[in-house]
Amino acid sequence: MNLRQLTYFVRVAEERHFGRAARILNVTQPPLSQQIKALEEELGVTLLERTTRSVELTPAGERLLLRARDILAALNDAALEAQRAAEGLVGSVALSFVGSATYALLPQVVRALRSQLPDVHLALSSERLTAEQVEALLSERIDLAVLSVDDFETLSPQLSVEPIRTTPLVAALSQNHPLAQRETLSLIELAEEPLLLHPSGGRSVLHRKVRELCAQAGFRPKVAQEVSETVTAVSLAAGGVGVAILPESVRALSIAGTVYRSLRDADAHLVTALALRRGDQRPVLQRVLTVIRECLALERG
Repeated sequence: MNLRQLTYFVRVAEERHFGRAARILNVTQPPLSQQIKALEEELGVTLLERTTRSVELTPAGERLLLRARDILAALNDAALEAQRAAEGLVGSVALSFVGSATYALLPQVVRALRSQLPDVHLALSSERLTAEQVEALLSERIDLAVLSVDDFETLSPQLSVEPIRTTPLVAALSQNHPLAQRETLSLIELAEEPLLLHPSGGRSVLHRKVRELCAQAGFRPKVAQEVSETVTAVSLAAGGVGVAILPESVRALSIAGTVYRSLRDADAHLVTALALRRGDQRPVLQRVLTVIRECLALERG
Protein backbone atom coordinates (compact mmCIF):
# COMPACT_ATOMS: atom_id res chain seq x y z
CA MET A 1 0.00 0.00 0.00
CA ASN A 2 1.38 3.38 -0.95
CA LEU A 3 0.35 7.01 -0.82
CA ARG A 4 -0.66 7.13 -4.47
CA GLN A 5 -2.96 4.14 -4.07
CA LEU A 6 -4.64 5.70 -1.04
CA THR A 7 -5.06 9.03 -2.84
CA TYR A 8 -6.57 7.34 -5.89
CA PHE A 9 -8.87 5.18 -3.77
CA VAL A 10 -10.19 8.14 -1.75
CA ARG A 11 -10.92 10.14 -4.89
CA VAL A 12 -12.79 7.27 -6.59
CA ALA A 13 -14.69 6.51 -3.37
CA GLU A 14 -15.77 10.13 -2.99
CA GLU A 15 -16.71 10.62 -6.64
CA ARG A 16 -18.28 7.16 -7.00
CA HIS A 17 -17.06 7.28 -10.59
CA PHE A 18 -13.73 6.31 -12.17
CA GLY A 19 -13.99 8.79 -15.05
CA ARG A 20 -14.64 11.84 -12.85
CA ALA A 21 -11.94 10.76 -10.40
CA ALA A 22 -9.43 10.38 -13.25
CA ARG A 23 -10.19 13.88 -14.53
CA ILE A 24 -9.79 15.41 -11.07
CA LEU A 25 -6.53 13.54 -10.50
CA ASN A 26 -5.34 14.48 -14.00
CA VAL A 27 -4.59 10.87 -14.95
CA THR A 28 -6.06 8.52 -17.50
CA GLN A 29 -8.57 5.96 -16.34
CA PRO A 30 -6.60 2.73 -17.00
CA PRO A 31 -3.69 3.55 -14.61
CA LEU A 32 -6.24 4.64 -12.01
CA SER A 33 -8.10 1.34 -12.28
CA GLN A 34 -4.83 -0.58 -12.14
CA GLN A 35 -3.76 1.13 -8.89
CA ILE A 36 -7.13 0.40 -7.23
CA LYS A 37 -6.95 -3.23 -8.37
CA ALA A 38 -3.40 -3.55 -7.05
CA LEU A 39 -4.52 -2.14 -3.69
CA GLU A 40 -7.37 -4.65 -3.49
CA GLU A 41 -5.05 -7.52 -4.35
CA GLU A 42 -2.52 -6.45 -1.73
CA LEU A 43 -5.20 -6.22 0.96
CA GLY A 44 -6.99 -9.34 -0.21
CA VAL A 45 -10.40 -7.65 -0.12
CA THR A 46 -12.81 -6.01 -2.53
CA LEU A 47 -13.07 -2.30 -1.85
CA LEU A 48 -15.35 -1.18 -4.67
CA GLU A 49 -18.33 -2.78 -6.38
CA ARG A 50 -18.23 -1.63 -9.99
CA THR A 51 -21.20 -1.37 -12.34
CA THR A 52 -21.48 0.21 -15.77
CA ARG A 53 -23.02 3.33 -14.26
CA SER A 54 -21.56 3.77 -10.78
CA VAL A 55 -19.16 2.62 -8.12
CA GLU A 56 -20.26 1.56 -4.64
CA LEU A 57 -18.15 0.96 -1.56
CA THR A 58 -18.07 -2.42 0.10
CA PRO A 59 -18.01 -2.58 3.92
CA ALA A 60 -14.23 -3.00 3.67
CA GLY A 61 -14.06 0.01 1.36
CA GLU A 62 -16.12 2.15 3.73
CA ARG A 63 -13.80 1.31 6.59
CA LEU A 64 -10.67 1.98 4.58
CA LEU A 65 -12.08 5.30 3.35
CA LEU A 66 -12.41 6.57 6.92
CA ARG A 67 -8.84 5.64 7.81
CA ALA A 68 -7.38 6.73 4.48
CA ARG A 69 -8.84 10.21 4.85
CA ASP A 70 -7.25 10.52 8.30
CA ILE A 71 -3.91 9.25 6.99
CA LEU A 72 -3.84 11.66 4.06
CA ALA A 73 -4.88 14.58 6.27
CA ALA A 74 -2.17 13.71 8.80
CA LEU A 75 0.45 13.47 6.05
CA ASN A 76 -0.63 16.85 4.69
CA ASP A 77 -0.42 18.37 8.18
CA ALA A 78 3.03 16.84 8.68
CA ALA A 79 4.24 18.30 5.39
CA LEU A 80 2.93 21.74 6.32
CA GLU A 81 4.54 21.53 9.76
CA ALA A 82 7.86 20.56 8.19
CA GLN A 83 7.66 23.50 5.79
CA ARG A 84 6.76 25.90 8.62
CA ALA A 85 9.65 24.57 10.70
CA ALA A 86 12.04 25.08 7.78
CA GLU A 87 10.79 28.67 7.54
CA GLY A 88 11.22 29.24 11.29
CA LEU A 89 7.50 29.72 11.91
CA VAL A 90 7.22 26.96 14.52
CA GLY A 91 9.57 25.72 17.22
CA SER A 92 10.87 26.96 20.54
CA VAL A 93 13.55 29.41 21.67
CA ALA A 94 14.90 29.82 25.20
CA LEU A 95 15.58 33.53 25.66
CA SER A 96 17.24 35.30 28.57
CA PHE A 97 17.18 39.03 29.32
CA VAL A 98 19.59 40.86 31.56
CA GLY A 99 17.65 42.67 34.25
CA SER A 100 18.11 46.14 32.76
CA ALA A 101 16.50 45.02 29.48
CA THR A 102 13.32 43.72 31.10
CA TYR A 103 11.73 47.12 31.66
CA ALA A 104 11.73 48.55 28.13
CA LEU A 105 13.01 46.06 25.56
CA LEU A 106 11.41 42.87 26.89
CA PRO A 107 7.77 44.06 26.64
CA GLN A 108 8.33 45.29 23.06
CA VAL A 109 9.98 42.04 22.00
CA VAL A 110 7.36 39.79 23.59
CA ARG A 111 4.51 41.74 21.97
CA ALA A 112 6.18 41.58 18.56
CA LEU A 113 7.01 37.88 18.83
CA ARG A 114 3.49 36.94 19.94
CA SER A 115 2.09 38.92 17.03
CA GLN A 116 4.49 37.84 14.27
CA LEU A 117 5.42 34.33 15.43
CA PRO A 118 2.38 33.05 17.36
CA ASP A 119 3.38 29.39 16.97
CA VAL A 120 6.90 29.85 18.33
CA HIS A 121 7.16 28.93 22.01
CA LEU A 122 9.30 31.32 24.06
CA ALA A 123 10.92 30.12 27.27
CA LEU A 124 11.80 33.41 28.97
CA SER A 125 14.07 34.11 31.91
CA SER A 126 15.28 37.43 33.26
CA GLU A 127 17.42 39.12 35.88
CA ARG A 128 20.42 36.94 35.03
CA LEU A 129 23.94 38.24 35.41
CA THR A 130 25.94 38.29 32.17
CA ALA A 131 28.28 35.55 33.44
CA GLU A 132 25.28 33.33 34.17
CA GLN A 133 23.85 33.99 30.72
CA VAL A 134 27.13 33.03 29.07
CA GLU A 135 27.24 29.80 31.05
CA ALA A 136 23.64 29.04 30.11
CA LEU A 137 24.39 29.63 26.43
CA LEU A 138 27.46 27.41 26.43
CA SER A 139 25.61 24.61 28.23
CA GLU A 140 22.67 25.01 25.79
CA ARG A 141 20.16 25.80 28.54
CA ILE A 142 19.23 28.94 26.60
CA ASP A 143 19.48 29.80 22.91
CA LEU A 144 19.69 33.58 22.92
CA ALA A 145 20.67 36.18 25.48
CA VAL A 146 20.25 39.93 25.76
CA LEU A 147 23.13 40.84 28.04
CA SER A 148 25.37 43.65 29.23
CA VAL A 149 28.96 43.72 28.05
CA ASP A 150 31.92 45.68 29.39
CA ASP A 151 34.73 43.78 27.67
CA PHE A 152 33.98 41.82 24.49
CA GLU A 153 37.38 40.14 24.57
CA THR A 154 36.53 38.32 27.79
CA LEU A 155 33.49 36.60 26.28
CA SER A 156 33.78 33.05 24.99
CA PRO A 157 34.92 32.69 21.35
CA GLN A 158 32.16 30.09 21.03
CA LEU A 159 29.61 32.90 21.11
CA SER A 160 28.52 35.32 18.44
CA VAL A 161 27.92 38.71 20.08
CA GLU A 162 26.16 41.64 18.40
CA PRO A 163 26.06 45.06 20.14
CA ILE A 164 22.54 46.47 19.87
CA ARG A 165 22.45 49.60 22.00
CA THR A 166 24.35 51.82 24.38
CA THR A 167 22.45 52.22 27.64
CA PRO A 168 23.22 55.32 29.78
CA LEU A 169 23.54 54.89 33.53
CA VAL A 170 21.52 56.94 35.99
CA ALA A 171 21.58 57.51 39.73
CA ALA A 172 18.50 56.38 41.66
CA LEU A 173 18.09 58.21 44.96
CA SER A 174 15.51 59.30 47.47
CA GLN A 175 13.42 62.31 46.53
CA ASN A 176 14.46 63.76 49.90
CA HIS A 177 18.18 63.46 49.14
CA PRO A 178 19.94 66.84 48.75
CA LEU A 179 21.27 65.78 45.33
CA ALA A 180 17.72 65.15 44.12
CA GLN A 181 17.49 68.90 43.49
CA ARG A 182 20.09 68.63 40.71
CA GLU A 183 18.96 67.92 37.13
CA THR A 184 22.09 65.86 36.40
CA LEU A 185 24.97 64.50 38.45
CA SER A 186 28.64 63.65 38.09
CA LEU A 187 30.18 60.58 39.71
CA ILE A 188 32.49 62.75 41.81
CA GLU A 189 29.40 64.18 43.54
CA LEU A 190 28.70 60.67 44.85
CA ALA A 191 32.17 60.19 46.35
CA GLU A 192 30.88 60.55 49.91
CA GLU A 193 27.55 58.83 49.32
CA PRO A 194 26.85 55.21 50.34
CA LEU A 195 26.25 53.24 47.15
CA LEU A 196 23.99 50.27 46.46
CA LEU A 197 25.87 47.93 44.15
CA HIS A 198 25.21 44.67 42.39
CA PRO A 199 27.10 41.76 43.99
CA SER A 200 30.89 41.72 43.71
CA GLY A 201 32.97 38.68 42.85
CA GLY A 202 33.68 39.62 39.25
CA ARG A 203 30.38 38.24 37.92
CA SER A 204 28.38 41.45 37.67
CA VAL A 205 29.15 43.68 34.70
CA LEU A 206 27.37 46.58 36.38
CA HIS A 207 29.38 46.16 39.59
CA ARG A 208 32.65 46.28 37.65
CA LYS A 209 31.45 49.25 35.61
CA VAL A 210 30.49 51.31 38.66
CA ARG A 211 33.84 50.63 40.34
CA GLU A 212 35.63 51.55 37.12
CA LEU A 213 33.70 54.83 36.85
CA CYS A 214 34.43 55.68 40.48
CA ALA A 215 38.14 55.03 39.91
CA GLN A 216 38.10 57.29 36.84
CA ALA A 217 36.46 59.98 38.96
CA GLY A 218 39.22 59.59 41.57
CA PHE A 219 37.55 57.84 44.50
CA ARG A 220 36.73 54.42 45.92
CA PRO A 221 33.00 53.80 46.38
CA LYS A 222 31.51 53.51 49.84
CA VAL A 223 29.32 50.43 49.58
CA ALA A 224 26.19 50.59 51.72
CA GLN A 225 24.90 47.21 50.56
CA GLU A 226 25.17 44.74 47.70
CA VAL A 227 21.82 43.97 46.07
CA SER A 228 21.08 41.37 43.40
CA GLU A 229 17.64 42.57 42.27
CA THR A 230 17.20 45.90 40.52
CA VAL A 231 13.78 46.53 42.06
CA THR A 232 15.22 46.01 45.54
CA ALA A 233 18.05 48.45 44.81
CA VAL A 234 15.59 51.13 43.71
CA SER A 235 13.38 50.51 46.75
CA LEU A 236 16.36 50.85 49.10
CA ALA A 237 17.39 54.04 47.33
CA ALA A 238 13.87 55.41 47.82
CA GLY A 239 14.17 54.60 51.51
CA GLY A 240 17.39 56.61 51.79
CA VAL A 241 19.71 53.64 52.36
CA GLY A 242 22.01 54.76 49.58
CA VAL A 243 22.33 55.76 45.93
CA ALA A 244 22.00 53.11 43.22
CA ILE A 245 23.72 53.46 39.85
CA LEU A 246 21.64 51.58 37.32
CA PRO A 247 20.83 51.42 33.59
CA GLU A 248 18.48 54.15 32.39
CA SER A 249 15.72 51.63 31.65
CA VAL A 250 14.93 51.56 35.39
CA ARG A 251 13.09 54.86 34.88
CA ALA A 252 10.19 52.59 33.93
CA LEU A 253 10.00 51.55 37.59
CA SER A 254 7.60 53.93 39.32
CA ILE A 255 8.56 53.38 42.95
CA ALA A 256 7.24 56.04 45.29
CA GLY A 257 9.91 58.29 46.73
CA THR A 258 12.50 57.61 44.01
CA VAL A 259 14.01 60.08 41.56
CA TYR A 260 16.43 59.33 38.74
CA ARG A 261 19.23 61.64 37.67
CA SER A 262 21.35 61.30 34.53
CA LEU A 263 25.12 61.06 34.92
CA ARG A 264 27.27 63.50 32.96
CA ASP A 265 30.39 61.29 32.95
CA ALA A 266 31.33 60.35 29.38
CA ASP A 267 31.76 56.64 30.08
CA ALA A 268 28.64 56.28 32.23
CA HIS A 269 26.94 53.71 30.05
CA LEU A 270 26.72 49.99 29.38
CA VAL A 271 26.68 48.17 26.05
CA THR A 272 23.72 45.84 25.58
CA ALA A 273 24.26 42.99 23.14
CA LEU A 274 22.62 39.93 21.62
CA ALA A 275 24.54 36.69 22.13
CA LEU A 276 24.03 33.20 20.76
CA ARG A 277 26.14 30.14 20.10
CA ARG A 278 28.34 30.66 17.06
CA GLY A 279 27.03 28.69 14.09
CA ASP A 280 23.49 28.25 15.43
CA GLN A 281 21.55 28.84 12.22
CA ARG A 282 18.24 27.25 13.16
CA PRO A 283 15.46 28.97 11.18
CA VAL A 284 13.31 29.64 14.24
CA LEU A 285 16.20 31.33 16.05
CA GLN A 286 17.00 33.47 13.01
CA ARG A 287 13.32 34.50 12.83
CA VAL A 288 13.36 35.56 16.47
CA LEU A 289 16.57 37.52 15.90
CA THR A 290 14.97 39.33 12.96
CA VAL A 291 11.98 40.36 15.08
CA ILE A 292 14.25 41.65 17.87
CA ARG A 293 16.31 43.67 15.38
CA GLU A 294 13.11 45.14 13.94
CA CYS A 295 12.01 46.17 17.45
CA LEU A 296 15.35 47.90 17.99
CA ALA A 297 15.11 49.68 14.63
CA LEU A 298 11.64 50.99 15.52
CA GLU A 299 12.90 52.09 18.93
CA ARG A 300 15.70 54.08 17.30
CA GLY A 301 13.16 55.68 14.98
